[in-house]
Amino acid sequence: MKNEWKPLHRMALVSAPWPLFNRPSIQLGTLKAYLTSRFPGLRVESHHFYLKVADAVGFERYQAVSERSWLAETVYGALLFPQMHDSVERLFLREAKGKSVFRGVRFDDLVERARAITQTFIEETEWEDCGLTGFSVCLCQLTASLYLIRRIKELHPGMHVVAGGSSWNVDSCPAWFHHFPEIDTIIVGEGERRIDQKLLDDVSRELGKPGGLRLSSERRRIDGGFILRSGRTETNCALDTILRDARERLETEVAGILFGR
Repeated sequence: MKNEWKPLHRMALVSAPWPLFNRPSIQLGTLKAYLTSRFPGLRVESHHFYLKVADAVGFERYQAVSERSWLAETVYGALLFPQMHDSVERLFLREAKGKSVFRGVRFDDLVERARAITQTFIEETEWEDCGLTGFSVCLCQLTASLYLIRRIKELHPGMHVVAGGSSWNVDSCPAWFHHFPEIDTIIVGEGERRIDQKLLDDVSRELGKPGGLRLSSERRRIDGGFILRSGRTETNCALDTILRDARERLETEVAGILFGR
């Protein structure tokens, strides 16, 4: 993370190409719902930008690109690294080989359509009073997100840019900050709310028992979830335990549905 936070009144959330166009970004929807519920005065705008790209290049063609990650990263890869255009084009041609939807399509024409609609999106979006812009970056979205971040930051250098999603990990963050200084903050992980005493106080109030839950200083080796203790009785709510119990309960029922038993 770089820079210092300032009072925030308006922010944008962006989902770049190339997710499947018929699946709206659940990441943006969930995050917007959470932010507006926690910060009622905050104006949050979601931009499912990849739908504009799908319309510009054609939905059938967009679908074919989005189904293969290497193919998806080539279009904005050529825009992001113009000095590597020829190598990127060869990768595109290799990955697109045999797909009838690309017959007669020039790589440069596809890249130009993506560039033009991206430029229009950037110019038509009101970024001026937007203090923070967040990018959800998952499968097939890396080069498109980086290109968008770089172009937006060129025009609005004071904007705080946050990137998160499954494409990021702790070990690679220093390299990302070095090569793409336009990124101010990287959120590693899926952004779950941490279990702390404030969360427990909120849950206690919802249950009508203020102060009923306390966070123990004891730590257990579990991969997510929690352990609820009352006196000498413990309830294991670790995620692996919950999934194992669910599997034991449901596997017979599922087998009956699949195999008619």
